[in-house]
Amino acid sequence: SRRADDRAVLERQARERYERLLGVFMEGDLDGAREGFLAFLMKFPNSTRAPNAQYWLGECYYGKKQYQEAIRAFERVVVKYPDSNKAPAALLKKGYAQLALNKHQQAKATLQDVVKSYPQSPEAQKASDRLSHLK
Repeated sequence: SRRADDRAVLERQARERYERLLGVFMEGDLDGAREGFLAFLMKFPNSTRAPNAQYWLGECYYGKKQYQEAIRAFERVVVKYPDSNKAPAALLKKGYAQLALNKHQQAKATLQDVVKSYPQSPEAQKASDRLSHLK
């Protein structure tokens, strides 16, 4: 059907754009990547890559030490895409951003949430390790 064709084209465009933006991020152009991921999320909100784009948006802010924005971006991954494979990492990084802002109680709750919500994830292990140093 034409609709399925259109969806496939859109998904391919989204994938290509996403891969390009990830490259921009990996090269260290955090501002360029941030702008790109924001535009990506406007253009492809329902793409299978949207949760990842939202996650990397958080990493752009985190990398610039804009922790408050990072927390919001990571939160959005967990709220909007709780079943995404990026959800555990987003929750973990939200906790790290809270620690960076010296919000230790909030960070502790977030890290405990990682362990509780995604017990089998590698992120749960990292969260446990970090929690053991927070005592």
